[in-house]
Formats: sequence, C-alpha cells, structure tokens
Amino acid sequence: MAKYLTYDTSPALENNFLSMSSLKIKVKKALIRAIAPTAVFFHGDGLPRARVISLHDIPEKLKNDFEQKMRWLTATCTMVSLENIYRGERLDKNRLNVALTFDDGFREQATFAAPLLQSLSIPATFFVPSGALGATEEFGRKNLRRHGNFHFMSASELTSLADGPLFEIGGHTMHHTDLGEQLSLVELENEIVQDKKNLETILGKPMHFFAYPFGSIKNLHADSAAMIKNAGYKAAFTIVPSFWFPKGDPYRAGRDSLSLDDQTALWNACLSGGYDGISRFKNFLFK
Repeated sequence: MAKYLTYDTSPALENNFLSMSSLKIKVKKALIRAIAPTAVFFHGDGLPRARVISLHDIPEKLKNDFEQKMRWLTATCTMVSLENIYRGERLDKNRLNVALTFDDGFREQATFAAPLLQSLSIPATFFVPSGALGATEEFGRKNLRRHGNFHFMSASELTSLADGPLFEIGGHTMHHTDLGEQLSLVELENEIVQDKKNLETILGKPMHFFAYPFGSIKNLHADSAAMIKNAGYKAAFTIVPSFWFPKGDPYRAGRDSLSLDDQTALWNACLSGGYDGISRFKNFLFK
C-alpha cells in the first residue's frame, strides 16, 4: 500500500508558524535599529544625504498614523522632490533629504493624502499604472497580487492631482507587470512605452520617473531597464533600500518601502540606513 505524507494543519501548528513569523519580524526590526547608528559611516563624506520613501494604500484605520508620520518627516527631515534629488539641487547638507513617493494609484492617495501633503507643503510623486485608472477590485487581486477592498483613481482624479506644483506622476507599467519575468520586447514596449504615452496623453505633459512594480532585485531585468531608459525616463526606482548616490545607476535607484503601522523609531532607523546592509546580504544570498 502506498504511503502518503500527511501534514498537521492543527490550530496549534498554525499558531506556531505565526509565532515564528512574528519572531522573525521582531528580530529584523531589532537589527535595523541596532545597525542604524553605524550606517552613517557608509555614506560618502561631503555628500548631502538623500533617500526616497515608497508608500502604497492608506487604510482607514491608519489615516491618523499617516498624518503623524508626515508631520514627523517635516519636523526631522528636509522634504524635497525626486527632481531635486536627481539634479542634486536644493538639498540640505545638515539634514536628511527625503522624497516621498506612492505606488499603484489607490484612490485615497488623491482624495486623502494629497490634500494633507498640500497643507504641509510636502512634494510627492505618484507612480500609477495606467491600467489601474478607474479599475475594480479585480485589478488588485490579479495585478497587485493582493486581496482587499481597494479603490483606484479615475483619470480626472489623476489630472487634478498633477495640476498643482507639488505633485508629479510617474510610470509604473500599464498593468503593474513584474518586469523580472521573461517578457517579449513587444510586451515590454506595451507595458513601458505605451503606458508612458497613455499617461502623458491624459496629463498633457511629460513624465520623468519610473518605479518597478513589486520592486525587488528579482523584479527587474536588463531588457526592462534599457526599455525604460529608451522611453525617456530619467531614473527608475526599486524598493531596495539605499541612499541616493549621484554616481550610482539611476535605473536601479533605491527606495525605502515603509509601513504606516510601524513606529517612527523604526522609520528613523530605516532612513538612517539601518536596513541597507541586511537587504544587500539577503539579495546576495537569494540572487
């Protein structure tokens, strides 16, 4: 008689897995905070320190946390645009310069986040997949690989968002496509070049920056970076944490993907570079 492997799916085992996951997260956060005070020594002397933050949806229960984090950023950092960082202009030599970005085109970015940022004079870039405009929850499940009651911007909300001097729109592929997959040149052109044309037609002005969907090292490919450059983008951003280095590869620029429900102490540690070395080590192990 054949023997089959059986798996214990009891609540006790499930709770054990959850406990292990929770422990790993706690250890990672503790390491980030422990490493942060020494991370400054790995930054180039004489260069203004600059980093980019990536945020996504803002659930109703975290709206107060979002406001608190934005007020904390304005009190502790110099808030600048991506263009400022890219050009090395108007950067503070004494404080950390931070550019704020949002991914995926969630509706609350336009209806809730933007008015608050406007009141605080915080510039921001919104990376929006053109296929998400007016999309249903199915777009989130299929293309973002997430489950939730998500709502996406309409084309009119996007244009209103881009009308002011503080905000700009960036590319994020047409369908939030994983650019680390083996895509044909025709597929890449549709997702990158045609997406840029679609958004620029809606906005009536050019876009300069791009963000890779999903954003890790495995989600980008040399062919996609070349296509992004040829499409006319100045830089493309991952979610691999890093300071901005003027002599670095602008098409593999780093960002800190931060969670609104984390404490400001952890945000401070990440923005100090506390996660950079850990991230590089993980990418080396699993590349």
